[in-house]
Amino acid sequence: MATATFTPSKYALDEINLFSVSYTREGHEELERTTGEKFHYINGKVFEMAGGSPEHNTIGGTIIGLLFNAVRGSRCRVMTSDTRVDIGSGSFYYPDAVVVCGEVQTAPGRVIQNPVLIVEVLSPSTAEFDRSEKLAQYQQIESLQHILYVEQNRPAIEHFERDATGTWVSRGVVTDLNQAVSFSLGDTIVTLPLSEVYERIDFPTSGF
Repeated sequence: MATATFTPSKYALDEINLFSVSYTREGHEELERTTGEKFHYINGKVFEMAGGSPEHNTIGGTIIGLLFNAVRGSRCRVMTSDTRVDIGSGSFYYPDAVVVCGEVQTAPGRVIQNPVLIVEVLSPSTAEFDRSEKLAQYQQIESLQHILYVEQNRPAIEHFERDATGTWVSRGVVTDLNQAVSFSLGDTIVTLPLSEVYERIDFPTSGF
């Protein structure tokens, strides 16, 4: 399939199938500039990001604040959901939060290549993909040490960690609001209490 550059004067967003057209990197950049939206870029295809609910955005913002306080004064820095993370072959995703320790390594297009932590706040429409294909792609990033999957409709954080042998293991799912997820980033211990992660979040009453 031939590549296509998005041309605003030729295509309207409601007339173009983003999943069937291949884009150059320049076309992707133009699409984002023109629409003011962010699109994952995978193997020449663009994928619209799930719209963030108020709960999704609140949880993501809270986690960024907690991470910032945890790594303050260390060699690590926290980045927001505007950060592109390289998954190889010129493809990238926009996680909800990213931590890099030490010098930031980037590819063309301001794409981060050396994250140590990625956080995804799961959306119901994309959770299955996030837990399967996207997780496998994240786990191929050599620098990555931790992945957090945070649910928004119930208190639940799943922690994946690369162990000393380089094997990815699940550290389990924490669901108790009185507990916390803890892990180390170099010499820094990061603790994310669920009561703070989910502060100001009203969960559906059914099933709880």
